Amino acid sequence: MKKVYLLFVVLSTLLSSCALHNGYINNSVALSSNNYIIKGQANGAATATYIFGFGGLDRTAMVAEAKKEMMYNFPLREGEAYANISVDKKNTIILFVRTAKVTISADIVKFNK
Repeated sequence: MKKVYLLFVVLSTLLSSCALHNGYINNSVALSSNNYIIKGQANGAATATYIFGFGGLDRTAMVAEAKKEMMYNFPLREGEAYANISVDKKNTIILFVRTAKVTISADIVKFNK
């Protein structure tokens, strides 16, 4: 019975993982009056993987990389702006491998003239 319990503890430890999430929302555009329409949503992401704590050295600013990808994939046209910008961060740990992911999303609003 002790061997089964020990095997269960070892397998549970080896097969478990952990994920940590956090994020925030920032509004950079004044949406106080009703002179706009929401056209859609834009997003971008950046990921780095670390093994035994090593890796991801080419990543200097993951939030900036995710923002750059969002702006590249969803460029603004005349009279448009990003609003309700949110930054979400997720760290996943499985054994000795950690993956960090940053996702930026924003509403695309078009202002009426």
